[in-house]
Amino acid sequence: MVTNGLTRARCYDLEKPQDLTAFVAIMFDISPNFDEQPDIQRALRDKSVPIEQRFNTMIERVPDKAWEEASRILL
Repeated sequence: MVTNGLTRARCYDLEKPQDLTAFVAIMFDISPNFDEQPDIQRALRDKSVPIEQRFNTMIERVPDKAWEEASRILL
C-alpha cells in the first residue's frame, strides 16, 4: 500500500517528503482511497494553491464531513 500511496500522491504533484509521508499515513488512518472524496480531490488538484502549500491547505480547508465520507470509501 505504501508504493501505491506514493504513486497516488505524486499524481497530485506532491513531492515533499513530509507530504508524501502524510498522504500515505492518511491512507492507513482514514481510507486507502481517501483522495477519491470530491472535496479532498478538489483541494489536492487546486492549482490556485502553490504546490508547496497544497497538502497543508487541503488538511486545513477540507471540512470534517468530507473526512467522514472519505473514511467510508471502500476499495
